[in-house]
Amino acid sequence: MADIRNDILTGTWTQKKLLAFREADANRLQALWKESKVKETEAPHALWDALATKLNSESGYRTDVSCVELDSDGELWHIASSFHPWENYMYTCDLNTARTYRATTSEPAEYEMEGWVRVDHATTGVTIEERCASELW
Repeated sequence: MADIRNDILTGTWTQKKLLAFREADANRLQALWKESKVKETEAPHALWDALATKLNSESGYRTDVSCVELDSDGELWHIASSFHPWENYMYTCDLNTARTYRATTSEPAEYEMEGWVRVDHATTGVTIEERCASELW
């Protein structure tokens, strides 16, 4: 940083270089501000309910899937403005089914879902919220 200040003070930077530096710095600050605003938001409870329903019978790794596909009935679409409240969300999950108890002659085997589900902001890629599978079911 000292070299940059020295170049600016001694006038070795051209006006074009200085403006480019200021613009890059402003873009970086704007990106940090957007990221901080996104981190303040939470995924809607209805979205988590839809994820729990959708992923209850699935396992494996899925990445960057649009949350709009969770609204299969299309109930949340605002037809007039063609806006969906979940269009700014993507989800990524890594789930597998694990056997917790072996089958015995008197009891069947028990299974549970292990792994995690993460909801990200679609445009910035910032993680909004992450939950382990046990928090969904």
